Amino acid sequence: MFAQLKLFLKSRKGQIALVLSSTPLWKSIYQAIDAWGNLQMITDWLPSIWHFFTSTAGTFVVMASGFLVGGLQLSRQHKQIQGKAQNLVSENNAVRRPQPVAQGPEQRLLIVTPINGEEVGLRALVRGFISPPNTSLQVLIHSGDGLWYRQRRAEVDGYLWSVECQFGNERTQSGGAFKIAAMYGAELTDETYRALPTYDSNIIEVRRRSEEPTCADEWLHNIAELQRTNISAFVSIVECTLEGERLSSPVPYVEFGFQVHNGSVFWIDVEDALEGFVEFSHPQLDRDHRLGGQVLMRNNLAKGCLPGNTVRFVIEQRLSKEEASMITESMGIETAQFKFDRLFVTIAGADASKRVEAKPLPIRWGMTTRSIPFALLR
Repeated sequence: MFAQLKLFLKSRKGQIALVLSSTPLWKSIYQAIDAWGNLQMITDWLPSIWHFFTSTAGTFVVMASGFLVGGLQLSRQHKQIQGKAQNLVSENNAVRRPQPVAQGPEQRLLIVTPINGEEVGLRALVRGFISPPNTSLQVLIHSGDGLWYRQRRAEVDGYLWSVECQFGNERTQSGGAFKIAAMYGAELTDETYRALPTYDSNIIEVRRRSEEPTCADEWLHNIAELQRTNISAFVSIVECTLEGERLSSPVPYVEFGFQVHNGSVFWIDVEDALEGFVEFSHPQLDRDHRLGGQVLMRNNLAKGCLPGNTVRFVIEQRLSKEEASMITESMGIETAQFKFDRLFVTIAGADASKRVEAKPLPIRWGMTTRSIPFALLR
């Protein structure tokens, strides 16, 4: 009988191997046997194995193996359930744990102006970028006394924000270093902090620039500045005189005197250099004649003229022989005139008023050959 069973199993050992490998309990047993590399062992010893498992001892071994495999499976399932429970608890704790506001690529708080190293005054506007838009924030300034000062509420408009910050006080020396930092939220309520609680932005370092003290008479400074940059508007020629003439000399000339009034708050000089020319008009001339001789400054007393004072200077107009003859013939004729409005003197600051910008001043006067002065408004 065993010989016939052995022959039957040999002819169907492939089918038996397939059946055993598909059964979870025997899969391990079959793989262990197959690891020895000889399936022939199964067919040779199968009768003995069959006899063993049909005995009482074999039944006990099968039951013990079942309990062992079942216990291993239960232990594996228990570990899997325990691991899932721990992951769930960790996820719940992660949700409840407070996270920093400025996290993630979509959240950003940036100070744009002022930039590092820039000089600022007592008060300066700080501007920046914030994301998400329309989020509240607070700005703090670190002063030279080692404290962080909370600033006023920042104005937020979409992604942009701004706030006027104070850097020290009126007694802060120029060059003092300050730091600027910003943070999300509005939790800070104290005016000062010894240490920075937290910050979400870049930190900007600036310095205080020197500032002139505020004057109660600022309007006077404004007047002085206006006069400093436009001095000729506050200085005027108030009088013109005929000083003399030498029409028959080898080098003929005519001299004229002018009174200049300083209506500014600065000390002034009338410089010796003259620009332009003098014209002469006569009834027999179709148009005004430009005198071609040189114009020189003579006896210039308009140096260091104090505010409100009137001083005098004299000019010499040299003539050609023909011009001297023409003027000699015109003496006593009321319509024969010298015109000076094409002639310019330069007004500059004197002594302590060197900051005054030098400006040209036209001499808007005329003089007849009968020594009658008149103002020119052309």
